[in-house]
Amino acid sequence: MGSLAPPPPEEMSQRTTTLAIASASFAIATFGITLRLYVRVHIMKQPSWDDWVMVVAWISMATYLCLIGFLTKYGLGIRREYFNPEWYRSALMIGVGIEAVCYCIITAVKISILLLYLRFVPYRTTRALIVSTIYLLVGFMTICEIVVFLQCRPLRSVWDLNVTGDCINMTAFLYSTAVLHILLDVWVLVLPIPTLLKIKRPGTQKVVLLGIFLIGGLAAAVSCVRLYAIRIFTTSNDPIYDATPINIWSFIEMGLGILCACIPTLRPLFPKIGGSGYTETFETGDEATTLNERSMHLTKPDRESGPLGSEEVAFSDLSHNSSLSPQKRTQSTESIDPP
Repeated sequence: MGSLAPPPPEEMSQRTTTLAIASASFAIATFGITLRLYVRVHIMKQPSWDDWVMVVAWISMATYLCLIGFLTKYGLGIRREYFNPEWYRSALMIGVGIEAVCYCIITAVKISILLLYLRFVPYRTTRALIVSTIYLLVGFMTICEIVVFLQCRPLRSVWDLNVTGDCINMTAFLYSTAVLHILLDVWVLVLPIPTLLKIKRPGTQKVVLLGIFLIGGLAAAVSCVRLYAIRIFTTSNDPIYDATPINIWSFIEMGLGILCACIPTLRPLFPKIGGSGYTETFETGDEATTLNERSMHLTKPDRESGPLGSEEVAFSDLSHNSSLSPQKRTQSTESIDPP
């Protein structure tokens, strides 16, 4: 192995760049989720399922960062002429782990956003679409994880070149799942728009919402760039070297996705943007109804708490009065419960 020439400086620089971008993206995600948990646990004292699902996404992203760190040790971004053959086994094993973790992160972020939507969408049809999308994502992720670990039989043949295995076409699988995730990104982005258009909000809040959707749109655009990076990876004669772009864009997509999902929950930190009133007015048809008026007409089945049905905390993040203490907000919520 001593006959191998050392990698040129530009390839070592590429590895450093990959780790730097991955670490920066993770730092952005960590910043967003730290503020989110501070608001939901310390200020609101109302952590919910969407928060815990986002924590799962963050933990998975931390795992991804660790795997990338190991992968750079085993040749990520180094051309084959400088690549130690003893690294192949470890590099390919890590690659399988990265595939599994990435599907978990991308899906968990979308599910967390959809669970957040359930907090402020009052319309049954839209809520049904949201819940159906959550089930679709859970099923899709389950299928992806199964395929990742059954892509070759035996799986060991992925990284052990001495073992012959029967493998599926992973190139087709990567393309199809990437395209479907892009479509789901767009779907999750536009799903609440009809409801938001009917909600009466001050101009400042509309600007904030517009900014959030722009960040979400940017994350969806990054998904498209990542699709091109997948093409580079799957058509490469030196895949470990060309795995750098796909990992860089994956981290950027995930960091933006987590940040975008956390921003709507941070409103209590900015009371001037949040406004001065607890109730949020939104229009349904020809009439405008406040949250309190709607809550008085909710039946008990409509108000069951749980991960997919929590009407009594609707607008608790996006529309609460930040000047109220947690105790007073609780009393306010209890005051509208039916007898």
